Amino acid sequence: VSPFIEISPDVSKKLDCSSLVDANVNLLIVAATQGEKGKMSEEVKDVKISIPCDNPAGYRKAFLFVPTKNENGIVCSGPKPIDIAPGEKKITLQIGDVVSATPVLIAKDMGPLLSVEAVSNLRKGQESEIKVTCYNPSSKKLEGKLDLKLPAGFVQVGTAKISVEPFGQAGAVLKFKVPADKAVDRAPVTAVLTYGSAKSIPSVPVDVKVE
Repeated sequence: VSPFIEISPDVSKKLDCSSLVDANVNLLIVAATQGEKGKMSEEVKDVKISIPCDNPAGYRKAFLFVPTKNENGIVCSGPKPIDIAPGEKKITLQIGDVVSATPVLIAKDMGPLLSVEAVSNLRKGQESEIKVTCYNPSSKKLEGKLDLKLPAGFVQVGTAKISVEPFGQAGAVLKFKVPADKAVDRAPVTAVLTYGSAKSIPSVPVDVKVE
């Protein structure tokens, strides 16, 4: 019996791909490394997966959900778009290196997603900003408003309206001021999108530090 998801290189003994399909045929795949009991599993390099599909052109967007990371003082979280390579009766995705588990979303028609990035180290009393990218993996245009969910003592400076075309993406910058009276070791900052009939979705928070 051929597996539902084909993996390249052929590392089926080291990598498992589980999948879940929702009512709108959006597909979630989790690629996970497998190790011996009590031992760290090996990283699998440069992974490519192929999924059988009767209508490959119906899938327009795919996203990797990578761990929140801090690179050169910029902390980022949220989905990362990746290219879909449609073939005859299948779609192929290059998902890169799998360290432990990598969720992959192949979207056909679904609600919006948010990713954010911000400077991780701030000074007391400083005004800073968070960059928000809104993805719209849907056949309908998205109109909404972006706000921030901030820790106590932080103050938001304005809001932002956002408009995203079907299967498109758009960005916005939101500003906030950090407390002037105290240092904070870890302060979670979250972007919140409100759209449609007052539906709201939050981003994964990013932690900033105030010195």
